[in-house]
Amino acid sequence: MTDEPPTEDARDLRVELHYAIEKLGVTFGWSERELKRTTTLVKFLSTNACERRIGYYLSNPDPDGQKFDPFYREKSEYATLKILDHLKRRLTEEGFATSLAEEVKDDFGVYDVTIVKTDPCMILREGEQVARLEIKASLGVPLEQIDRYLWGVSPLILVRVITGQVALLRPRELHDYVEFSTMDLVQKAKRMSEGKGYTIPGRYCWTCPDAACQFGRKRRVTNARMVKMDDSEFGEDLTFFFKNLPHVAERTSRLVIQELRSSTAGVAP
Repeated sequence: MTDEPPTEDARDLRVELHYAIEKLGVTFGWSERELKRTTTLVKFLSTNACERRIGYYLSNPDPDGQKFDPFYREKSEYATLKILDHLKRRLTEEGFATSLAEEVKDDFGVYDVTIVKTDPCMILREGEQVARLEIKASLGVPLEQIDRYLWGVSPLILVRVITGQVALLRPRELHDYVEFSTMDLVQKAKRMSEGKGYTIPGRYCWTCPDAACQFGRKRRVTNARMVKMDDSEFGEDLTFFFKNLPHVAERTSRLVIQELRSSTAGVAP
């Protein structure tokens, strides 16, 4: 059985979440242009337990000014390039007519790569996606981001280059979790829009810029700093990166071809 379209309940939850997020942005004075950045609003909402802290960030976006070594982005872009090149070769060898697109955006995220069986302009039509790829070239795996991507319809293939791991996640098999997570997020957005958000002190208070909060602690004064690895980590990281790229590229290609065969045959592998 192939991936089924989302149920009416799932569709209703997505619509309700979209409305709640938009209302939250209006509550905090986001302009019409800013309200189009739905992903930013959702990320603030889903990565913080303290709802007062969320409110502060929504009112004062990007207060910390932390910078990251461009090497992290370079790795991600190069890994995507190499995996795509291998995938194109394997798709050609297998005789599949597909379209590939990078940085495909929907309401709640931007996918590294999307694979469809039709014209690229059809990529976001419900049911047309064969699979989506999310490629992580460094060790971190932002579970909040993966959570959001499970709100989509098609299978999500998560690639971790440094650890040599590739996983296939099917949203329909995680329906109960998606419903549970989305409903809680909807209620969180509604509480904040109504001025009923929870203030929850925690260790993050040391870095919270909200000086007016009753739980505020003396904030550590730091200048914007460059987040980077030391020499030994750099060499080890590069070694694992190049060693694992061929393996994850081949594994990813096998999973994409598996999904293409499944969707063509109408049965699960």
